[in-house]
This record gives sequence, structure tokens and C-alpha cells, in this order.
Amino acid sequence: MPLNPPSSSGSKQVSPPLQASSPSITQLALLLSAALVLQLIEGLLPPLGLPGAKLGLANTVVLLSLIMWGWRPALFLAILRQLLGGMLSGKLFSIGFFFGLGGALASIAAMQCLLAVFRPYCSLPGVSVFGALSHNWAQWLVARWLMGHEALIWYLPLLTLAAVPCGLLVAMIALPLQNLFRLPAMQFPRLRKAEIAVMAALVFFSFLFPMGWMEKKRKADTAVVFVNGRAAMELDLKKKEIQDINNGKYHYTVAVEEGGVRVLKANCPDQICVYTGLIKKPSQSIICVPGRMVIRIQAGKVPYDALLP
Repeated sequence: MPLNPPSSSGSKQVSPPLQASSPSITQLALLLSAALVLQLIEGLLPPLGLPGAKLGLANTVVLLSLIMWGWRPALFLAILRQLLGGMLSGKLFSIGFFFGLGGALASIAAMQCLLAVFRPYCSLPGVSVFGALSHNWAQWLVARWLMGHEALIWYLPLLTLAAVPCGLLVAMIALPLQNLFRLPAMQFPRLRKAEIAVMAALVFFSFLFPMGWMEKKRKADTAVVFVNGRAAMELDLKKKEIQDINNGKYHYTVAVEEGGVRVLKANCPDQICVYTGLIKKPSQSIICVPGRMVIRIQAGKVPYDALLP
């Protein structure tokens, strides 16, 4: 008598998909080997044209292990892959190593949180793209922390934009592997409209964030008074005050108010400095040619060059 007799309807029995509660050492070793091979293959490919941006092919293994067994095996594979990959490439404990490790840890944490809360509504490409976004954002934070350069803020939208196609590519590789090894499939194998809308919003706001950040950094905070080509006085635009400036035969009364500065009175012949009115934006100036007096708004120093990884 067979152990699994056919049903009365005559339908063929289909074995359930593989869904182990915890992976075996052999499975982890195979997945780790696959991740290392993918990482080495990716290292042979030409660069994407964006410093620090990679396809992340090895993240396919981490993504599948996270979906199949949870965050612990995925974290174990990610850390071992970074350590062994660093040894094989000779970049262990280099700046690139810490970039990759920080990105891997952040992506696993983000994908696990997403699956824990929204798993019934998530697709595999959506989880993959969200992991790629978290990976790139974490790398940007590590670079910002190590280099401390303000200009890196403009690199954030580029990394965000690059994460979307890279995450979709990882999902495209993971989908056939998921079917091949009969891994537990997610409910939605394709992107949903809500996920596309969230991705578009994240990319859009990643471009707005640097603009707001730099505008805040460039906010005027001081006004410098130059007399005869030399800085004679510095005015704090956050404090209301009135100062008198003398330059030989010319006399000026300067007022700091409303976050800006103006010349209230002057005995120069053309009175252009008085008619200029209130200035409060960086690069604005009040100029008196006869008295050789200039008041210039200055903001905090904002560097524009950076050494990118």
C-alpha cells in the first residue's frame, strides 16, 4: 500500500515547497560560496560610472536567506561574506570594507523590519529595492562620518537613484532561484503600484534634501564692513544693534535688524548706500564709492569639492 495514495479526484500529489526552520551547515556553506563567487565576478565587471555604486549581485543570496530563514542566517552570511571577500580581494578593514559592512547591516535591518510589518503586502522586488536603498544610504552615512565633508550631501540623490535599478536586478536574479530551489515564495512576485509610488517619493525627496540642507548652511549669519579695502567690523545679524562707522570725512550709521543690515544715514554725496536698503542674503552688498566703504553679507563656509570613494 503506498504511503501517499492519490486522492479520490485523481489529482497528482505535489510536494510542498522547501521551508526549513533553520539552515544546515551545508546550505550555509553553499550560499556563502555562491555569494563569494558573485562578489568576485562583480569585481571583474567595469565600474558603473558612479564612485561607490555597485550592482550588488552577492546580495541575492542574502535576500533569499532572509526570506527563507530570517535575519540571523542572513546576518551570518553577510558578515562572513564581507570578511572572506575582504581577505580574497586584499581589502580587509579598508575604507571600502567598512562601506560594504555598514551597507550590508543596514539593508538586512531595513528588509527585516519591512517584512516583519508589511510582509503580506510586499513584493520581492520591492523588498530588494528597499534593501538597496538602505545599503546605499548607510554607505553615504559612513562616508559622511569618515570624511566629514559637506559636499557629500549632493551624492545622496545619485546613490538613491542608482539603488532602484540595482535592487530590481537583484530581484530578477532571485526570482528564478526562488523557483529553482522551491523556496517559500512571497505573495506578490512583482512590484505593486504602492511600492512604485513609495520609490518615486523617496527618489524625489532625496533630491530635495541636499537643496534644503545647503540652503540652511548658506543662511546669512554675519555682515562684514570693509573700509579702504580692509575688514573694519563684523556684525552679528542675529542681534539688533546700531553702529557708527567713520572714514575720515564720511560718516555712516548702520543698523542690524530683521536678520539683515542697512545704512540708515550717511553724509556721502550720492546716498546710494542709503537707497540700497536692507540686505540679508549671502553675496549681497552695500557699496559707497566715495567713502570706499562696503558692507557684505557672508554665510558659513560651504565647501564644494570632495574626495569621493
